[in-house]
Amino acid sequence: MAHLIVTRPADQAAPWLKVLRDMGHVAVALPLIEIAPVESEDDAQALELAWARLKSFDALMFVSSSAAQAFFKPNRPFAGVESAQRAIDLIVNKYPNIRLWATGQGTVASLRSLGIPAHRIDAPSAQAGQFDSEALWQVVQDQIRGASRVLILRGRDVGLFDSSRDWLAQQIMARGGVPTKLVVYERRAPKWSLAQTAQCSAWLRDGSIWLLSSSQALRNLPASLDARQGICICTHERIAQAAKERGFAVVCTSRPTLQDVAASIKSLNERSSA
Repeated sequence: MAHLIVTRPADQAAPWLKVLRDMGHVAVALPLIEIAPVESEDDAQALELAWARLKSFDALMFVSSSAAQAFFKPNRPFAGVESAQRAIDLIVNKYPNIRLWATGQGTVASLRSLGIPAHRIDAPSAQAGQFDSEALWQVVQDQIRGASRVLILRGRDVGLFDSSRDWLAQQIMARGGVPTKLVVYERRAPKWSLAQTAQCSAWLRDGSIWLLSSSQALRNLPASLDARQGICICTHERIAQAAKERGFAVVCTSRPTLQDVAASIKSLNERSSA
């Protein structure tokens, strides 16, 4: 039976591993992105300033579940906000008109786990064809009126030029809104031992199926590894295109839900055994 290589960050991989293993698959975690807190004083000051000006924002947009967790991280002096629960209470009770935007159901689940009520969250439907900024915009664009202010909470790729897509910010500005981008966590490439690198090379040759949910994760795959026999399932067309450019032999695209990814795995396994 082929291995399933779950490449999500470690804190996001656990539920995928459990469900896939419960289905009888041999699933292993191989995070291709490490999530870390921001470290610079400038970042810390920007975050504190955002909390101090929280009431001036009409919406908070979270690009990922990591952004949600980092924004509400406990034990940080966000303008007098000493704990995650205090921060959540501030959002929920003191500023009930602030909307919370999420690009996908994983981010929605993260916000809900933090204590944000469902009626405060805007996100693409669970049945949406895709979970990304474009799908979110279809849901929230009518909220932008005049000088509506949106705080976009995102990550930074360490060691790389900031190539983050500004598409959503451009849409907000086109309607007269004012977007502000704030980095609340960092994404880093993993550091592997020679043994781990050798294992990855084997998984690229032995029919294992790589589950790819980020173009950045794919870029963190060492260039020395030959992917020309690799098989992958990608949760967005942009990721699929990057996988093809990286040289993967078989590239499938799936909606980013466990149910749809499981269906794609079944299809690939049936094809290989035919």
